[in-house]
Amino acid sequence: EYRATLELKPDWDAVLNNLAWVLATHPNDGLRDGTNAVRFAQRACDLTGHTNLWYVHTLAAAWAESGNFANAITNAQIALRLAKLASSADERKAQDRLHLYQSGQPLRDSPAH
Repeated sequence: EYRATLELKPDWDAVLNNLAWVLATHPNDGLRDGTNAVRFAQRACDLTGHTNLWYVHTLAAAWAESGNFANAITNAQIALRLAKLASSADERKAQDRLHLYQSGQPLRDSPAH
């Protein structure tokens, strides 16, 4: 559905982000695609000037899924800076994700999430 929506409206940042999130973090190996996750997440971030905390989280997760932990860490650090402006819960989540990427592990979303 996300891909079909993007055919109609290719610059819909929320749809780009949501598709990237699924491709980067889905617990099913067969559904993940790091290369396309990076492409979609990067576009969502570009469209929003890299100011949307959740889109930057997605981009970091996409880089981690593609095996580029240096870029995952860089984007997780940006997300942490953005989270500090939001809430303490957001900041804790950003710190946890940064530590995950620093340990060389990709993020996996829980099925109930």
